[in-house]
Amino acid sequence: MNAKGNTSLARKILVYLFVASTSVAAVITLVTSFVDYRQQSQELENTTVQLQDLASRGVAALLWNRDLESIENQLRSILGNPAVHSVEVWDEQKNSVFKASSTLTTHPVYTFTQNAPVIYNDGTEKKIIGSISFTMSKDRVINDVASRFLLVLILNGIKAVLVSTFMYMILKRLLIIPIQDLVAYFRKNPLPVAGDIRLNFGDRKTKPDEWSELVDFVNQRENSLEALHNQNLSTISTQAQTIEVAKEEIQLEKAKVEFSARMAEVGRMAAGIAHEINNPLAIITGNLSRLKSLLGAAKELDARIFELIEKIEKCGFRIAKITRALLLYSHQDQEMAYKLVSIEDLLGKAINLSQGRFSAAGRKLSFRDEDLKLTTQQVSIECCESQILQVLVILINNSFDAIKDQPEGWAELGAKVEGDRVLFTVTDSGAGISEDIAQKIFTPFFTTKALGEGTGLGLSIAFGVIKAHLGEIQLNRQAKGTQFVVMLPLTHTQSHKLVA
Repeated sequence: MNAKGNTSLARKILVYLFVASTSVAAVITLVTSFVDYRQQSQELENTTVQLQDLASRGVAALLWNRDLESIENQLRSILGNPAVHSVEVWDEQKNSVFKASSTLTTHPVYTFTQNAPVIYNDGTEKKIIGSISFTMSKDRVINDVASRFLLVLILNGIKAVLVSTFMYMILKRLLIIPIQDLVAYFRKNPLPVAGDIRLNFGDRKTKPDEWSELVDFVNQRENSLEALHNQNLSTISTQAQTIEVAKEEIQLEKAKVEFSARMAEVGRMAAGIAHEINNPLAIITGNLSRLKSLLGAAKELDARIFELIEKIEKCGFRIAKITRALLLYSHQDQEMAYKLVSIEDLLGKAINLSQGRFSAAGRKLSFRDEDLKLTTQQVSIECCESQILQVLVILINNSFDAIKDQPEGWAELGAKVEGDRVLFTVTDSGAGISEDIAQKIFTPFFTTKALGEGTGLGLSIAFGVIKAHLGEIQLNRQAKGTQFVVMLPLTHTQSHKLVA
């Protein structure tokens, strides 16, 4: 047994040689015995035919004359043959006229029977006047074959042992000992040591063979392993540093790509925001003109001035909300942190940021808050407000792109609380998303939009944000049209930075 408890190669070779040689010897012996058995069986059958022919001609006249005593005397002599077990003669009416068994084969194990007709020639024609049968014993044939089989098998077994031993000694000298030397060397020297004298197999240098060539190759490899090992260590260290730098660069590029995608979304909202801001500004300027004209009138001055001032204030508030939502969306005015946010306020900001595009295109964007109104108090969610707002705006903008060519296209933003989580839904009247596209919509840079109309990062960014919030974002294929569902926990663990 070697150091690891495995069976040695020498023992395996010896066992395989012995098994192989004895198996070949057994097969050869078996085939030889079978051929011998067939030959002796054929000889026995030929002897039976000869005896039948001889007996049939001998008893024909005796059976015709009914000389039973002479028939018995003649057949008794045939029973002296050790291969004949019994003889029986029948007349023409199938009556047995003689039957006798040999005393030499009293209880044979293997027998066979052959029948032959008894033909009498009266000078004018040949007549079948009866039949004769011989029961022959094959015990002697089988015993002889079996005895020779055992003898030959034993001799071949002895021969196999001798041949196996001789072949083992040759293989041990030529193969096993060199392999053992190699194994012993590598066990002693798992790593190369500079200046070592490597392998040396004695007279193999004076009588070179394949093993000598192998030794030379191993020595050459061993002599260069140390330098290669040190070179690999240096390379690995350099590569590790390169990988760390590459990781930092990837993170930087990722942040740049996300920022570019965010800015692209801001650009897409610019026209709608301008439209949304221009409307209240027009009201402000118009009402200010009317206010100036009213200042010159004497009657009902106070009440009408108050009404116009109130309208101006409302429009100013609306502009302020849009501006705050835009600043929040680009998260330039606050720290990236988790805080408690009113769900209604969050949805309102998403509507304010997106309403302009829908209004400018004559499409409908609505807000379904019936489920939230069923609660007795305002529901808040603990989240990074700018990131969740970004997700909602991305989904709303995707809905706009899906319905902008529909004359009566619509989109709906909704929310409801289920247990300890909130479900945001963005539904539109679009044609839906096919199965093959649905499997790839959250993949970065995948887009179905024309070149220059989309980066393919919106849904992938949304997926990453929701995953970071321990939530899920799914495409609801059971809904009418197209519907995305965002599921978020209402609260998070204290591992997040919470801003009250």
